[in-house]
Amino acid sequence: MRSRAPIFKEPKAISLRGFSRHGGVAEYLVFGHRAIERDGSSVERLPSHQARLLRDLADPLDEEALADMLSYWRFDLDRLRERPRNDSSGGPGKPRIDLDVEITIRGNLKVEWFPSRVPGGPPGAPTRKTDFLEFDRWETRHPGYQTRPTNELLFLHGVEQALHTLRDRELRGFQPLDHVLLAGAAAAVDLLKERLEPHFDVTMARDVFVTWQEGDPDPPEDWFPSWRISTWEIDLPLRRQKAAELEELGALAERHGFSEAALFEAVEYEETRPRKSGPGPSPYTLAERVGKVLRDRGHKATKRSVERAFYLLRTHRASREAWPAGYGATD
Repeated sequence: MRSRAPIFKEPKAISLRGFSRHGGVAEYLVFGHRAIERDGSSVERLPSHQARLLRDLADPLDEEALADMLSYWRFDLDRLRERPRNDSSGGPGKPRIDLDVEITIRGNLKVEWFPSRVPGGPPGAPTRKTDFLEFDRWETRHPGYQTRPTNELLFLHGVEQALHTLRDRELRGFQPLDHVLLAGAAAAVDLLKERLEPHFDVTMARDVFVTWQEGDPDPPEDWFPSWRISTWEIDLPLRRQKAAELEELGALAERHGFSEAALFEAVEYEETRPRKSGPGPSPYTLAERVGKVLRDRGHKATKRSVERAFYLLRTHRASREAWPAGYGATD
């Protein structure tokens, strides 16, 4: 009897009913495997990028590199003792590190860590120090073909290909599982941050940003998820924060109940109105006093919303001289 060659069918649309944006790596991994089983398929029949990404997500963090980060003899302990923690423990500060997320030229996702460089030395000195006595990055940590860089904490194959199938409507049959895998990749980055936070002050040099779109709760096509990824991007957190704050500053009336012009007028009135003899009010109560003026004029203002407006103006207005008196009083 002649043996039959295995038949590899073109993947049909896997059902993602019940898929949610609220999950972690383990939840997404379990959901993906169950969806594959319901389809009657297997990991071996998946496109190579999906199969490798599923395997990577089962153990996404590099435990060897994470353990090496805790080599305390590399910490500048004297420097950390000079900067106590901002909590009730009173212990020395945590070493400051930066995490950098990127897609490699081969389309894989990786996260590396570096000591945060902070100002050091006398004022104006170009020297920038870190909280580490030494830091060496080596492309390979052991002899061998597939050994990884010494500071690499996470590596996931096939993320760029998953993003490609997500964007290409002609590859629709592959798309549902890629929603799950990309959600898992973003969750793996979050898991890494959670692992590091107890030991380090973590700053994201670049991070993953995911936006979601809720679908029809009773979709006409079974594959269409109740939640799906709308965008999945790597970007600079500081750039995102600046853009969001500029948008907020341009919409003060909608966000906080008063316009910038109304705020200026309230500050000017509060700073120049006649007062009884004696010491003037504390500059630290400016936000509270301006909030009262705004409420008296029919605006929905609170001390917190006025403080927020002051922060936005201090941060994003180029010239301090353009502010009314008192805008920078709470610096």
